[in-house]
Amino acid sequence: MGARLALFFILPGVCFGESGHCKFLSAKYATKAFTELSAFMKAKDIPVIDKYCASCNDPYVKPIVIEKVGYKPHQVKGYASISINDKEVDLAYLYLNGRNLGYTYHCKTQAATEYLFQENLDEER
Repeated sequence: MGARLALFFILPGVCFGESGHCKFLSAKYATKAFTELSAFMKAKDIPVIDKYCASCNDPYVKPIVIEKVGYKPHQVKGYASISINDKEVDLAYLYLNGRNLGYTYHCKTQAATEYLFQENLDEER
């Protein structure tokens, strides 16, 4: 108990809300996500996606400029992960054109919203 309490005070900047909700997807959906992100990267002069973690109490949306997209099969057969700029990412906190990538690739989570902005939801209706 004392060690946990000490960690709580030592690591105040660490977000315990980001826990890998959509870090590993079925290979089918990871392939689709990789393909979409790669195409997005090639189609834009400066490809930017948004990162936002409401459960971490992020104060604002953080833009990520995509320089490189990667695909890595997981040790568990049939699963894979996506990396952006050589860093494995959790799709639950990434938004492309206002839509959550976790939701897009069938990883629904309570930790994120399907749309970054309410007007995206209104447009879908």
